[in-house]
Amino acid sequence: MESHNIVNPFTPYGHPDLLRQALVAAMAAHLGNLDQLAWVPELITVNPARILGLADYGLREGARADLVVLDAADPAQAITEQSEKLWDRRRRPSTRRSPR
Repeated sequence: MESHNIVNPFTPYGHPDLLRQALVAAMAAHLGNLDQLAWVPELITVNPARILGLADYGLREGARADLVVLDAADPAQAITEQSEKLWDRRRRPSTRRSPR
């Protein structure tokens, strides 16, 4: 999943990183506690897939998969601390590791 709202006249603060967008969305929606932050990842993954009617979306054998490993104990920490991406494998030509 990605965004095309990146540094344009309508969203001059846009950024292609969904983790950063999750933080901006959480702040804009006044999500102020850990319970509320815990469901933010669904707002940028599961819910859009459901709205778009993507039948092959989800964690199950045979499903297409992207994987980003974050240095965080839980979703709230990943969002609030903008955790480092330790490993990133998405549908694109290369795989890269973040330097530590």
